[in-house]
Order: sequence, then structure tokens, then C-alpha cells
Amino acid sequence: MKNITELQEIIYPTNELVVAYKDTFNNSAWAEWVKCKNLCWFKSTFENSPDSCPECDWIIEDFYSNDDVKWFIFNVLEKNNNKALQVINKSTAKVEWFTWWWWDYLKNINEEKLWLNKDDYKRLEEELNNLWISPDKIQFYLSEMWVVLKWRWKWLWNILFWAIQDDLKDNIDWILRTSKSSPMYFISTKMWYKKVFDYNDTDWRVILASKNI
Repeated sequence: MKNITELQEIIYPTNELVVAYKDTFNNSAWAEWVKCKNLCWFKSTFENSPDSCPECDWIIEDFYSNDDVKWFIFNVLEKNNNKALQVINKSTAKVEWFTWWWWDYLKNINEEKLWLNKDDYKRLEEELNNLWISPDKIQFYLSEMWVVLKWRWKWLWNILFWAIQDDLKDNIDWILRTSKSSPMYFISTKMWYKKVFDYNDTDWRVILASKNI
């Protein structure tokens, strides 16, 4: 790690962080390269993107604009008890890893990030109770965790994942939403994180939870 700085706190979304964020989800299980401007939920990779949406014939555009990404990050930095970290490569000045999380009530997290309907939300509550996690108490929500492609599935990912654990062990339980095809799912389920909800969708999305003692 000679060319890598220590972990840095993210104070504002730099252009380098915006580029890293967009590249993250271009090259991940989410395949968020382009989308329909009419918001009909069509998405595709650059390699097979049509000139117009096959669902409604509207314009295809980048899945996230630079302004979108900046707004996402600004929004995180304004949340209660948030933390946002990054690693910068000294030789290239590029962001090589980032993560952020905050704490909130499960109901608020669901409305913003999980998007579960009433029945699914009730099922999630039951699964959390089985882990002795109270849905009525504040939880940490681990929103993003990314490492540059060359380190994905390798030793540095594990080190960086472990680097944030002390911050997540304040007697507050935490949850995250990820994909079963993601390194995040592989690493976290090998530790002490349990699957508490499965979306059964094309992105293989799941919700994981951990009971901190």
C-alpha cells in the first residue's frame, strides 16, 4: 500500500469522487450505466444500449449525472451521525475506495433506501426480531462500500472492510442492502451478518443485518 494514503474523511464530493461513484455502479451487479429519461426503470450497459427506450421510446441518458451524484453525497454528509471515508492513490490522485453510513430509524431507512411495501416491511421486522434487533430502535445503515476493480475480491477489500468495523460497533445494530453477486455479500456473510430479506429480483438484491453486542 505504498502509494495509498491513510483513510480520509469525505468533507465534500470532489470531481474524483464523483467519477469513482459513477464507475462503481457501471462495473457492478447493478449495471447502472444508462436509463430511460422517462423514468420507466429500463436500464442497460453502454455496450448494448439502444438509441431510445424499448419500453416507451424516450431518450436514453446516463444513469447518474454528475449533479445527481453530488446531491447523493451532500445528502449523506448532512445526515445524523454520518461517516464517509475514502482512500486516495497518491500517484494518480484517484479515489480507490470509499464508504459511508449513517444512523436512523428503520422506517426512515425503508422510505429512503429499502422501498419495501407494507407486507415485506412486516416480514423484515420479524426477521430482525429473530436476531434480537429491535426495528423500533436506531440502526446504522451502511449505504455504500466500494473498492477499485483491481482490488475487488482480493485482500485489500477485506482489510478496508475490517477497518470500519470499530465504527459500527457502538451497541447499535446495522443493516445494508446489497446483491448476492457482490463482494460485499460474500465477505459480510462469511462473518457475522445474516440475510433478513430477499427481494427475489433480477439484481439479486438482499438485506443483511448484524446484531452488535
